[in-house]
Order: sequence, then structure tokens, then C-alpha cells
Amino acid sequence: MNKVIIRTERGCDKCGEIFRYKHLKKINGNYVCKHCSIKIRKAHRKETYENSEDKEIIRRLTSEIGNKRATERRRERKILRLEDSTPPKIKGSKKTIVDKNNLYLTLQEKQNLFRMLVDRGVDGDDVKERIKNLVRSQKELREKMLNQKKSDKEIKVEQNKMLEELWNY
Repeated sequence: MNKVIIRTERGCDKCGEIFRYKHLKKINGNYVCKHCSIKIRKAHRKETYENSEDKEIIRRLTSEIGNKRATERRRERKILRLEDSTPPKIKGSKKTIVDKNNLYLTLQEKQNLFRMLVDRGVDGDDVKERIKNLVRSQKELREKMLNQKKSDKEIKVEQNKMLEELWNY
């Protein structure tokens, strides 16, 4: 059996460093690395500029192209600034006071409660339903006690009792 050896690396024909094929460029039949190809392009550009008869025209055209690019960039930045700017806030506006319920189940608490009850042998769907019922009943209890004009402390105590019942299940 003949073994086929595939070469994946080759040396740069200019500097001699070894690179993978995909990092080499082929210029005039020679394999050249990135750094050498940059040098070749610069030398070629310089040579064509020096050999040309219209140096002044070339210089003027390159400066015009650079000026056009700069003005386009400025225009684009200005448009982006205008699009991204937010409208000014109206001064003197009053913030509304939101009635906050300080006792609620966070996502982590719900997940911990779910894991704990499932480990105790309760069915997963049953646990989900119980947690939903607990949250709903806590909201209803809060509204009911607020209508009875109970204090926040009393409401929190009652909600804690409901939560403890579920934890101790």
C-alpha cells in the first residue's frame, strides 16, 4: 500500500519562514507570507508612482478620495447620533408611588421549594399547582386584608404562615 502524504505547510519564498498553505499568498508564482506580501505591495505602489508622469494628478486624486471618505464618515456619525438620541425628559413630572408587596417568592425560592417537595415524593405537576395556588392565595389574602384596613405587619405574618404551611408539607 502506498501512503499518501499531504503537505500542509510550506516555507515563504521571500523570508523562508514556514507557514500553513492557507496563510500564504501566491504572487507571481511564488508563495509569500503576509508580511512579505505587504512589503511587495508597498514597493510596487511606490515604483508605479515614481514611474508615472502625472504625479501631481495622482496626489490630487488621492487627497480628494480621502476627503470624500472623511466627509461621508462624518455624515454617517451625525445621522447615527441623531437616530440614537433619546428625547429629553420632561422636568417637573411626579413619580407615582407603587404599593409594594415585600413578601413574594423569588424564582430561586420557587425552584428550591419545587426540588424539596419532589424529593419528598410529591408529583411534579402537583407541586407546580400548589406553588401557583400559594402565590394566588397570597395575593388574594393581601387584597382582602388591605380592604379590612389591616397593617402591613399583620399581612406579612399571615403570608409567612401560608408559606410555612407549604414548606412543612
